[in-house]
Amino acid sequence: MKLKRPMLSAALVTSLAASVVNAAPSPPRGLPNPAACPAAPPIESDTNERKGALAVPSALSTVARSGRTNLAILTLTGTNYCHVISQVSEARNFALSPDRRFLSFDWYGYEEGGYWLIDRSGRGQSVDTGAKPVFAPSRRRMAAIEWSESGFGSLNGFAIWQVNAVGLRRTVMLTEIPPLADWRIDGWPSETCINLSGIPNSRIPEGAENYRGIARDRYVARPAGATWRITRATGQGCPTG
Repeated sequence: MKLKRPMLSAALVTSLAASVVNAAPSPPRGLPNPAACPAAPPIESDTNERKGALAVPSALSTVARSGRTNLAILTLTGTNYCHVISQVSEARNFALSPDRRFLSFDWYGYEEGGYWLIDRSGRGQSVDTGAKPVFAPSRRRMAAIEWSESGFGSLNGFAIWQVNAVGLRRTVMLTEIPPLADWRIDGWPSETCINLSGIPNSRIPEGAENYRGIARDRYVARPAGATWRITRATGQGCPTG
């Protein structure tokens, strides 16, 4: 006599499948582990088309590993720092600073984007600098500038951060800057002067795919009382030497 196989309920099948997923081996001890991160807070409207992990370069697997909603970063003290990436659809240009303290990458989401800098000192810290920051000669400060008409960027201004032995602290934030395209920091000739440049929109040909060969307007950023000020450059901009 044939015995009938018991039918599994849909709920039990789902539960078993979840058990298999949850039983997936975690990275060895001493490596970043997104499964150990707390659940990311829910977001009001999930427009993220990415359903899996971010593609982190294999060369950085001992520093960062991604899940669906968290990027786990191993700090310099060996702890697991969790950075929420629920809104990040794509990440590019992962980089690790020469001293291995800072992990950084461009990120893109639905009508938004920026540049995340992860400080691996202490317990870890995430700072969205809008665009790739540039360090002062002493490396005790860094600055970034980013602006667009759409306002989809995460900085939309000019900022300076103080680089402490542990952690970063923003000391300057200017939101009223000239409305130019392709703002960039051209260098820190000294601790108190930064060369900047950008392109007026009227100078950009319609349909241009890049800004190569387009003349740039030069600016400088200097301390002004308790903050800094951006002005048009004269001559070569910041003095050298």
